Amino acid sequence: MPPHARDPISRARGRTPFDRAALQCPAARRGGIYSDVRQSGRRALPSFCAPVFSLLYRPARRLSALDLNTALSYNITSKQEEARMEALSYLKEGIPQLWINPAKRPAAEVLKQLPFSLADIEEADARLRRFAPLIKQLFPETEAAGGIIESPLTETPMLKESLGLSGRLFVKRDSDLPIAGSVKARGGIYEVLKHTEDILGEAVFSMSPDSIREKLGAFTVQVGSTGNLGLSIGIMSAALGYKAVVHMSSDAKEWKKALLREKGVTVMEYEGDYSSAVARGRELSNADPMSYFVDDENSLPLFMGYAVAALRLKKQLKEAGVTVDEAHPVNLYLPCGVGGAPGGITFGVKTVFGDAANCWFVEPTQAPCMLAAFLERRPVPVTELGLTGKTEADGLAVGTASKLVYDTVKELVSGEITVNDPALAQYQNLLYREEEIFIEPSSAASFGFADHISNGVPDGENVTHIAWATGGRLVPASERRKQLVTRVSAALIWRDGRFLACRRPPEKARGGLWEFVGGKQERFETGEEALIRECREELGVEIEVRSQFMSLIHRYPDLTVLLTLYNARIAQGEPQLLEHTELAWVAPDEIPSYAFCPADEGFLAILGNLDTTTCRLIEVANRDYAEFQSKLAPTIDPHRVLGIRLPDVRAIAKRIKGTSEAERFLSDLPHSYYDENMLHAMLINEEKDHVKVFELLDEFLPYVDNWAVCDTLKPKAFKKHRRELWDKIPEYLASKHEYTVRFGIGMLMAHFLDEDFRPEAPERVIAISREEYYIRMMQAWFFATAAAKRFEETIPYIEERMDDPKLKAMTVRKCMESYRIPTDRKERIKNNAQLLHFVE
Repeated sequence: MPPHARDPISRARGRTPFDRAALQCPAARRGGIYSDVRQSGRRALPSFCAPVFSLLYRPARRLSALDLNTALSYNITSKQEEARMEALSYLKEGIPQLWINPAKRPAAEVLKQLPFSLADIEEADARLRRFAPLIKQLFPETEAAGGIIESPLTETPMLKESLGLSGRLFVKRDSDLPIAGSVKARGGIYEVLKHTEDILGEAVFSMSPDSIREKLGAFTVQVGSTGNLGLSIGIMSAALGYKAVVHMSSDAKEWKKALLREKGVTVMEYEGDYSSAVARGRELSNADPMSYFVDDENSLPLFMGYAVAALRLKKQLKEAGVTVDEAHPVNLYLPCGVGGAPGGITFGVKTVFGDAANCWFVEPTQAPCMLAAFLERRPVPVTELGLTGKTEADGLAVGTASKLVYDTVKELVSGEITVNDPALAQYQNLLYREEEIFIEPSSAASFGFADHISNGVPDGENVTHIAWATGGRLVPASERRKQLVTRVSAALIWRDGRFLACRRPPEKARGGLWEFVGGKQERFETGEEALIRECREELGVEIEVRSQFMSLIHRYPDLTVLLTLYNARIAQGEPQLLEHTELAWVAPDEIPSYAFCPADEGFLAILGNLDTTTCRLIEVANRDYAEFQSKLAPTIDPHRVLGIRLPDVRAIAKRIKGTSEAERFLSDLPHSYYDENMLHAMLINEEKDHVKVFELLDEFLPYVDNWAVCDTLKPKAFKKHRRELWDKIPEYLASKHEYTVRFGIGMLMAHFLDEDFRPEAPERVIAISREEYYIRMMQAWFFATAAAKRFEETIPYIEERMDDPKLKAMTVRKCMESYRIPTDRKERIKNNAQLLHFVE
């Protein structure tokens, strides 16, 4: 299983660090724990390999003249523009990813161009301190802090160990801020207090709470919110005597609406998203001269209220013994909705710490409005990009980013991380299990960085990580029970392309329904360990857990379950009816004949779309070997590698060759996995009819996207039909597709350098003038092989005809590495005056 898909809870017993070599693959920039189920044009696929259909189903995007002009106008390179388009394609498909900001500049340069400064932060801090005595009277829970609204900075060593970090890890617990229980208590409460001072002047500081309420009773404060900002504005406004109105989008949780009403706040509900609720609230407030609208999209007071956090954080880090300078950087991971809170905190932190601080925004895959703004270079609704805007992280369910924040931080943030909802649940539960700290799903986004360590997010003993927990204190106990998921592991046990299903006894809940064998994970038990135990108890067998198939969340009325399905095989024993009434080996196309438990429906939707041949491959998949294969062929998206050893692929090819199953598989293009392409190549190799082979190659070669599959293509039928192959090769060499050309050169090397030597073969290869690395490398390989077999016929091409210096250098190097070229001939090649410049 690729490292991006590793379950953070399961890896608590030992985390395998990411491999820097994976950065050679563009898809290594993408991350996340589980990728959402997506539909391709052919079939839905499991997320344990998270295929990138954009890489498989369409050619690499070339920049148009318009694109290049746009890139130049933003002072970025064409490679950066390509990366932007790639990141945008991941965003549109809802794929978790890491995006590194190419526009980031030194903080000092950016900050001096902004219309606000440290003085504005200090002014906001002073105002909060002036109001502290009043806050202490209104909210007794702030008394110990003297009316200062601040959260603890908590070091989390157990969580650090579970995530495999080298640097210290802290949680900034705005989730426990008094009054509103979220980061919004900073900006929201500050803006209400500033508005109060604007109305009442300095007299407010000598007035009693009752007098203030009496004066403010004629005024209204309104805000649009998905929840947490509404709580902070509503609770504080109502406490000061304002008529408080909160306009809430469809994403808002019911308990938040109920709490606001309990505090005397009027809640207006809307069917639309956050932006529409804000727009309607702004419109109604503007029509009332006694009303003040807290505009989360455009509010500078709100922004400054958040920025004050940096001053408090500086003091807390010093108390924790943390040095912050460029040799000891601090990484902050900030959940982002419309952008006000992370934007204000970023401005404050960069003002206080400069480039010693790296700020990363984290957003849900279905509502990444700020990432959309960064990539489109302007705030745009995520729905226009094909996303739903829906997420369990209700505080982050925002469709369009704040332009104020975007303009302020676009050159300050280090990058963006997107996470999907199952990942939020994983991190929320991991924090609670390891440190007994409860946060809501929006806060859990801050831990999404953990799957990108060494892939762009720095770590080390000199690095301090701060996950900013944005909310959770006010979540009711009943909601907490639903959010703190029960972890369940289940086994997808394969045999000959079928999986094992078990029927529940009638006396149990959901009696008579079918299920996968498995059960609840105990505390400190990994998913694999739980599965091995459950299979021993329920089936009497020992299993080998191969790889994670996929994970999903299922909600019962009073319980939320995180189910993880693992590929497995029986290592010892035969399944027995120890806890079930019936066992069955089910083929994917037979699934409709079985009534499964509702929680398994998500798995079945994927399994039902897999063909038998792919199931055979999944049965022998090995996650460790997948990582090894990904390193060998860096052009392959690692999420498209199942990890199947070549002898196993070859065995499947020999087993199904000539069958209707093989015919179906060969016609089912394009494939989704590297291993499927490898099997396809081996099936072509086994075909005896050379005419059929040519047809199969014409269909398959356009989909070959790596050297490994290309070089596996060695059809046996060509040994008896070299004349027909010779006539076909020019067509391959003239192709615009890189690996079709490489295949053609490979066929010349394999068939026309021995007894069927054709003097025209080197001529055909030298005539190829292409820039692609894997074509040039095959040309070099051809001439090195030819030099070993036909030295006198080949050496003139190397010494006199090879005009491309890169190709010549590669060819000489290949010759030096060859064991088949005698030493004296190597010396001739090496010592030739024309080649000295090219030999290292």
